Amino acid sequence: MRSCRVAGLVLCLFPCASLSAQDSRSAESVRRLTAVMSTHQQTAIAAKNPDTGEFVAALFFPDVQLLVVSARSTASAFLDEQIAAKNFQDVYAALQDASLRNSRVFFQDLGADGLHADGGNSVDVFYDRGQQLLFDGQPRKHKLSEQVYRDKFGAADAQYARMVDLLLAQARRVALR
Repeated sequence: MRSCRVAGLVLCLFPCASLSAQDSRSAESVRRLTAVMSTHQQTAIAAKNPDTGEFVAALFFPDVQLLVVSARSTASAFLDEQIAAKNFQDVYAALQDASLRNSRVFFQDLGADGLHADGGNSVDVFYDRGQQLLFDGQPRKHKLSEQVYRDKFGAADAQYARMVDLLLAQARRVALR
């Protein structure tokens, strides 16, 4: 009887442990990006993804949050000009336009420390084409199984890391000029 209780306790605790143990791929990329942006006193950065043609932009609020958005745009020439002119906040604003909702991906990285599946001290938010997902370590609250939550986190975290790496490359280029 006692072994059944212990086994039940282990099963109850295992999902929580697996969520908090899930590594953040984006944490190191975000750390590098925010370090470059802080050093060069940048609050915004934007770039065009050469592989997809989508645009990516970020607003950085030191020690508070990193907001990163990506979308396709019908005004590619305009956004290219804005990036060349280093008008990164204008690119960010254009990508947040409601008409781009069907292609927009948006991350609200509270703490500007990468995504964390367990929520940690803050909750990270992911919007994929208008659908919101909170990374707060409480999948059942969002009517998700532990596995679906982990899978969604892994995919979002990988996508976020790629977007941040693209912005990091741009921030380094801008810093060298």
